[in-house]
Order: sequence, then C-alpha cells, then structure tokens
Amino acid sequence: MKGVVKTVTFFSEGHVIAADLFTPGDLASDRKYPAVAICQGFTGIRRTPLIEAIGAALNEAGYVAISFDYRGWGNSGGERGRLAPLEQVDDIRNTLTYLETLGFVDADRLGLIGISYGCLTAPHAAAVDPRVKATLGCLGVSTGYDAVTNIRTRAEMAAWERNVAETRRRRVLSNEVDRSVRVLDVFLDPQSRTALSIGWENSPLWRNPLGFDSIGRVMDHRPVDLVHRIAPRALGLICASKDSTANPDSLRELFAAAKEPKRWIEVEGAGHYDLYQPLFDRFRTEIVQFFGEFIGPE
Repeated sequence: MKGVVKTVTFFSEGHVIAADLFTPGDLASDRKYPAVAICQGFTGIRRTPLIEAIGAALNEAGYVAISFDYRGWGNSGGERGRLAPLEQVDDIRNTLTYLETLGFVDADRLGLIGISYGCLTAPHAAAVDPRVKATLGCLGVSTGYDAVTNIRTRAEMAAWERNVAETRRRRVLSNEVDRSVRVLDVFLDPQSRTALSIGWENSPLWRNPLGFDSIGRVMDHRPVDLVHRIAPRALGLICASKDSTANPDSLRELFAAAKEPKRWIEVEGAGHYDLYQPLFDRFRTEIVQFFGEFIGPE
C-alpha cells in the first residue's frame, strides 16, 4: 500500500521547522515503527525529487521517514540564507525529538541519513546524541573546509579566508548581512556545474543566497573530530568513486576516524549526482540494506 505524506511543523530553538512526514499506508495502531530523518545537503530543501524518493523508499521498506527544511531555508523560519552547521545539528536533534512525540514511532530505533553536506551534519548529530542508533552518510567529506574547497587551489582558498575575515569584521562593526554567494559559486566542478544549474532554474524556493559569514561557519565545521563518539552505534558511508564534488579521499578520512560498527559502501565509476539519477535503484538498495541491518524494520 502506498505511503502517506503529511506536512507538519514543529519548533527548533524558537524557529518554525517545516517538514514532510512519510508514514506507511497500512500504519498499524498496535505497532511502533523505526524512523529515519533525512538530512539535506548544502543549502538543500526538502521538496526535491531525490528527498521525496528517499522518503518513499524508506516508507515502502517499513520505516517512518521525515524530511525537513533547516532554519533559514525552504519553508522553515529563521534568518534567510543563514547557513550554520552547528545550528543545523540542533535542527536535526529537534527533528528526532519531534519523532519521539509520535505514538507510532519506536524511539529506540531512530536513524539519520545525510545527503552530501548532510553527510557531515548527520554524523555530527549522531556523535552528540545517543538517541541515534544508525547513521548513513552519503557523498560527503570529513570537514566543512574540504566541502567548500571543491576544486579551488590553495591561493583561491586563501582569498576566501580573507573574504570570511572581512565579512565578520563588517558584521561586528555595522551588523551588515552578506548575501553575495550562491550555491553555484561554491561548487565549481563539472559535475556540479551541470546539476546545480538545472536545479537553480527549476526550484525558485532554493534560490536563496548565502554569504561569507556562512562560508566561514562551514569552514570551521569538523565532524571528523567527533565521529569516533558514534560507536558503539552504527555508521555507514556511501562513496561515489568518481565524485568531483565531494573528495572521496576526504570521506575516507571520516571513515578512518570512526570506530566499529561501521560500513564503507563504494559505488565504482559513479559521480556525485549519479546516485540521485540514473543509479537511484542502487542508492535505494544500499539505504534499505543499511538500516535493515541496524534498526529494523521488524
């Protein structure tokens, strides 16, 4: 039976969070279901074909799923265009708390899946929140600095560091808000240029610029320093071997820093966006198998 998708709202540190709750169509009143929160990537929003397909796949496999817009993005409240990984970690944890309030959710079987930059925020959340029993990070890196480096040279990153420092000084002195950066300006590799340009044109709600204040907060984000704290709960990482958006070597550093139980899943010959399409069937299979091993669905 086809699952049911319902729009819900709750609060995260005073901000309204908009979310889509995916429940099995044959939801049983006498049963508690494992639940997985879907964590978007860099500037991501929940209303995309990929996120909706992941929610539906988890539903079909017997899980409750929830996707949500971080504060400042999509339909959620908060300062528009503010991207702060540590605040996003709080949003993830508050999403878990919302799931705990649902009578049909098994609060002892909560999972996270993080896509792209969500591959950094989801493990960070799991490292500091013992409620998360299984975390699957997909197509990410070990640090925020690596994420925004993309294909930039050291000299180009040094220029960005100067922009970050100057933006911070202006905000401290005059409260000037920088919104001069688009996601298209961050990821310059060929795979991203094609995919992100299409998304930028087709998703008006996503065209939400950020600034070097946000870039600075991302540069400071280092989940690699915390990932060992997830154990003895499970971590899985999915890597596309030809990923030019998220450096596979950096993701391997995240995996090396984690403790058992952990799973490394590498899709040979695939690029960053290939697992969204045309290899989504493989992606879906890996997602369902990982959570099936560690939190359910039965």
